[in-house]
Amino acid sequence: MKILCSRTASTLIEFVVSFSIMSIIAYIAVGGFSEIRESVRKKGGLTSFISYFNAARSQAVAGGNRVIIGTTVDGTIISVGADYIPFSDDYTEDKILFFRELPLGVSLTLSSPLAINPFGFAIDNKGAPANVSFSLSYLGEIYCKGEILSSGQMDYVC
Repeated sequence: MKILCSRTASTLIEFVVSFSIMSIIAYIAVGGFSEIRESVRKKGGLTSFISYFNAARSQAVAGGNRVIIGTTVDGTIISVGADYIPFSDDYTEDKILFFRELPLGVSLTLSSPLAINPFGFAIDNKGAPANVSFSLSYLGEIYCKGEILSSGQMDYVC
């Protein structure tokens, strides 16, 4: 009587084929992941800016003083500072209240300095109501444009 041996090991060809298929699947998954990461950073940049703006308005109303929102030269860090009476005409803060960094790769550009009066309205350096345009960029490409209205509301398109 003849005994048959069962084969339990894999051949080199089976290993190479399996590894190739897994590599292709991993490549496809990583490609989709980078798009998701970019989308999350863009949405995070907009959400961060809106929340920082609302926090600045709250600080202005609660503190009864003018609040100035500024950015660094590259637009990656937003600073919010209080300008106490007597208000300076050059948009300089007397005290930095907080500063926050935007998500990696996101930057903010303001058309002019942004100040908020104690009533929550956007104003210019003379205290008159003013609209300020802004844009958010991801890796240098603008993905969101909008305007902060003198009423303190924000209108944007992404």
